[in-house]
Amino acid sequence: MKPKRVEPMIGGGMVWALPGSTLEVMWAGPGSRLLIGQPRVAGGSVTSIDHPSASGSFDTLRDAEAALTSFVNAASLA
Repeated sequence: MKPKRVEPMIGGGMVWALPGSTLEVMWAGPGSRLLIGQPRVAGGSVTSIDHPSASGSFDTLRDAEAALTSFVNAASLA
């Protein structure tokens, strides 16, 4: 299943909604990690994804989205 883009960010970042969840994933832009939580909720918290499919930092939106898709697919297999 593929995450849905919900909000582009200034500087090239993106926020995606996770299928079947209230959680979202945020990538702040080049060189950033993927953060999971509630980034668009006032007072919401996020934490970095520490899973082999999506850990590390990503220089492009394409790379971040590919890692996020791998993370979602890994989670759906568990």
